[in-house]
Amino acid sequence: MPVFYKSVDALSYPPEKIPNGREWGTMDTKLELAILKNAIQGEKDMIKRKELQRKLSRMELFDRLQDGTDTKDEKTKEDIQKILKWKNTETYSNSDLLTLRKKNIDIASLTLVNRDNPDTAVKSNELKSGDSFTVNFGSNPSLREHTGAGDILPPSVHKVRINGVDCKRNNSPRPGYYDPKWKYQRIYDGYTIEIMGVGVVKEEDNKANEMQWKKSRMSEMEDNDWKVLANTEEDTSLVKEYEERVTRRLENREKFKNYNPENRDKFMKFFWDIVQRETTKYGIPEKILVDNLFARENAKFDPSIKNPYSSAHWFWQIISGTWKLVEDSILFEDLDRNNPEDQIRATCAYLSHIKNLKNCSWWDAVVYYHTGPGFSNKDVQTAMSVNAPIVRHMKNIDNPTAQDYINWAKKYYWINEVV
Repeated sequence: MPVFYKSVDALSYPPEKIPNGREWGTMDTKLELAILKNAIQGEKDMIKRKELQRKLSRMELFDRLQDGTDTKDEKTKEDIQKILKWKNTETYSNSDLLTLRKKNIDIASLTLVNRDNPDTAVKSNELKSGDSFTVNFGSNPSLREHTGAGDILPPSVHKVRINGVDCKRNNSPRPGYYDPKWKYQRIYDGYTIEIMGVGVVKEEDNKANEMQWKKSRMSEMEDNDWKVLANTEEDTSLVKEYEERVTRRLENREKFKNYNPENRDKFMKFFWDIVQRETTKYGIPEKILVDNLFARENAKFDPSIKNPYSSAHWFWQIISGTWKLVEDSILFEDLDRNNPEDQIRATCAYLSHIKNLKNCSWWDAVVYYHTGPGFSNKDVQTAMSVNAPIVRHMKNIDNPTAQDYINWAKKYYWINEVV
């Protein structure tokens, strides 16, 4: 099967020795592999030799996928060929990779090389503590920008060490591995990943992976004007889901078209049943949600208001990243930020998430809802720059600490009055 390689990476093979004088853009894959093997045999520099071996591994496995060599099911084989048509190891996308994973293709062998046994294919179902791998992305830009260790390794791998940094698997804000400060650890070509612990796969892990696949695939479809990418059942279904989502959102918004924001009483009259349902679900005191949070964030209870200094919007005034967190890792469903009902649902879900994460009272959860659960001294100046109402309470404080800011935030949310 012909592929189209434009980059030769570390290949030190003279163009004049390429049979028939063909360029590296139209050469048959088998011929390219043969030339690459010859180049490896003649390379004396061990670093370059390893790079060439990793390239060979990528190309061989990709070629086997395209040919369907290791795929017995004819339908799966046909779909894989649709997904990877006219693509090569440098041009297939992160969403292609996740779609292959969804079809139960072991993508670990395509993106990792065993450090102890480079010639042995990596098998996800045989991973164990002590195994060590080299990330094998080559110069693929999509994998470099979007693919993480959590996309490649199965959820059963709970702990890893990435380039010497110990990390634990977590689904929030996206499936992947996070350092002790809960910073998401990215991976790049040549990085080392060591398996430090394996365990049981939870249902929430599978849900998070499904959400990540949808998010990645639909993002690429959006860039493609919502055209089907590979003409597979999954892609056709996603386009249909998108169309249904748009229709459903418009219909749901119609229920609230007569709401004119004015004050608390009007809000409660219009949304009382939704507020009662959601606060009861999580055990949130209704007064805290309405009077300590909504009323202080948005006195007019306007579901369309936007913060001019940040991405915080609507009733609850939470930034875009937090909305994605609620969608991808807390509720595991698509939400409409312009739908007042979804705004209330997301607010309650996130407030409950904060309370459980910080193991704190509902009162303190309101403050962490505002600052973020990982708020520290380095975040104070940024928070002050976009929260003028709270800054106005901060009198006679030079170089305030995170705790200073939190104390004044409590005053702003009237929490001291309640306690």
